[in-house]
Amino acid sequence: MMMKPEQADKLLYLYDNETDSEFNNYFKEVQNETGLTDERMHQLLYFRAKLNDVFKEEDETI
Repeated sequence: MMMKPEQADKLLYLYDNETDSEFNNYFKEVQNETGLTDERMHQLLYFRAKLNDVFKEEDETI
């Protein structure tokens, strides 16, 4: 199973705004649900963050 966009967004939010413990607990929860490796989880989070940045920049130009 693949990580859902809303899960990635929540992880990014927790990383930026909450404690390491809260981030790590949810990270493990998503990882257990999806069966993804640490490396793959980090790759997907990186891609989601970049995608969010692109849409944020697009919204600012509209």
